[in-house]
Amino acid sequence: MCAKKRPPGPAASAARPAGGVAVAVLIWTLLAAAGLTAWGCDGREFATEAQVLALLDEPESAAEREALADTGRRLFITQSCKTCHVVEGPARGAPRLRNLYRTRAVLRDGTELERSRAYLVQSILNPAAVVVAGYPQPMATYGHLPAEEVAALVAYLERFSPPPVEKDTAEPTAGGNAADNEAAGPRE
Repeated sequence: MCAKKRPPGPAASAARPAGGVAVAVLIWTLLAAAGLTAWGCDGREFATEAQVLALLDEPESAAEREALADTGRRLFITQSCKTCHVVEGPARGAPRLRNLYRTRAVLRDGTELERSRAYLVQSILNPAAVVVAGYPQPMATYGHLPAEEVAALVAYLERFSPPPVEKDTAEPTAGGNAADNEAAGPRE
């Protein structure tokens, strides 16, 4: 990760003198609110929520969507997401993936929200923004990833939830396959 080229977040600022902390937090907040991006040492642009959502909204064939989700599966493993997240079974300190997308969540402050595609993107890029009740701390941020990789992770997460229910369709079944269960770790 090339964090030295990205503006420091609030956690990185804690080691600075007290006067500099407030300034660093303010700058970080303003950059994030403005949707400004930074560049990594490999020349790739860091993702913004808008960029990721635009990539996910692009029309794709079923084969392209499946290839994107397969890339997300590989990233899920290489980025160590499976350390905390499982598809199903007992949680390991993080939400289970099965039926995560398009379901409701109760946040620490008691409010409820739908776990939409935008919620998944925000949870990857800025996990401290909305934390589900019952989880002691937000996960690490993955804001260092380019938009294409965050979109792939979201496509992978969408595999584990049923498609939207249409009036003329039978009850949906949850997606995913044996390789996905292995990628997300063992059932406990």
